[in-house]
Amino acid sequence: MFWQKKETREERKQRFLADPSLDPHYKLMLEYEDAPDWWYGLILICSIVISIACLYVLDSTLPWWGFLIGLAFLWIFVLFFGAQYALTGFGFNLQPIAQMLAGYLFPGRPLANMYFTLFTYNGQAQGILLLRDLKLAQYVKLSPKATFTFQTIGCIIGALFNYIMMLSIVENQFDILKSVEGTNIWSGQNVQQFNTLAVTWSIAGPMFSVGGRYQFVTIAYLLGFFVPFPLWIAHKLTGWRGFSYINLSIILWYMGWLFGKFFLPPSPTLPLPYSLLTHSPVGVNSSCMPFFVIGFFVQGYIRRRFPALFVKYNYIISAAMDGGTQVLVFVLTFAVFGGSGKAVPFPVWAGNQQDANGLNIDYCMINPANNA
Repeated sequence: MFWQKKETREERKQRFLADPSLDPHYKLMLEYEDAPDWWYGLILICSIVISIACLYVLDSTLPWWGFLIGLAFLWIFVLFFGAQYALTGFGFNLQPIAQMLAGYLFPGRPLANMYFTLFTYNGQAQGILLLRDLKLAQYVKLSPKATFTFQTIGCIIGALFNYIMMLSIVENQFDILKSVEGTNIWSGQNVQQFNTLAVTWSIAGPMFSVGGRYQFVTIAYLLGFFVPFPLWIAHKLTGWRGFSYINLSIILWYMGWLFGKFFLPPSPTLPLPYSLLTHSPVGVNSSCMPFFVIGFFVQGYIRRRFPALFVKYNYIISAAMDGGTQVLVFVLTFAVFGGSGKAVPFPVWAGNQQDANGLNIDYCMINPANNA
């Protein structure tokens, strides 16, 4: 409310401290000075200038006004989906929505579609990460200025390292990355999927509009908007709080992850039970299991039995696991997996089973060499 009377920092601090509705973590953060707004404004202006320059230098086919439209959508996405992520820890994937919008805004221009998606979907993901770090800094009582400074430094260093890694990996693993199946270590499926969707959505009119072959892809977005309303109405009519705890967007999202197991045709080479259990587009269960195991252990056991230990070390350990994982990925990429051109095979042991062809069996009942 910049048009109202300006308060001094001490007046604002005392007003907030007297407000019983404010988060106690936030009240403790009032001892620090906020990062000035002009810091964020300077980053915003520099980012916009560099982005528009790249659009025209790289012949992106995305016009400047399309870029500004993308920023407007990005602002809305971060506002609503950032609030959802802060409340539930669930991050919604906006890539299909961004590519659908670009498909109708720039028909027949897949390259423009990719750049529009870059500045909306990827920008939203970066914005959520920024907010997550700010929230974590509030929990551990880190100065906002220090948080902003190290976030900026981390982004610059991360961009340089990612660019170097990309050049090295593409140069040394190009044939594998452009192949359809990839290997157990390298795969170009994310980039290929990004490109394929851009080409597909560039002809959104005849394919995804009402009357098109895949009309229900876009109709589903409209239907999804109305899905939560029955629970909201039930909560208003009955007053039962249980209805407000059911988040259908999260439930339906993860149900969609598992649909591939049951709606893809069974494998003809396997008995029916194994076929239904294993014929899935991705290894969803294996990727989710560590989340459940660590989450139940920490939240269900440590937090209840050792609350002081939880409060003191939970967030620090979480940040250490996150940062340590990133460092290990970087080291393993170049030193072991062949990102620099030479791969060093891991020893075969109980946690790294391999067959004669060098394929990871992972103790699965199915040999991937026979079911590729």
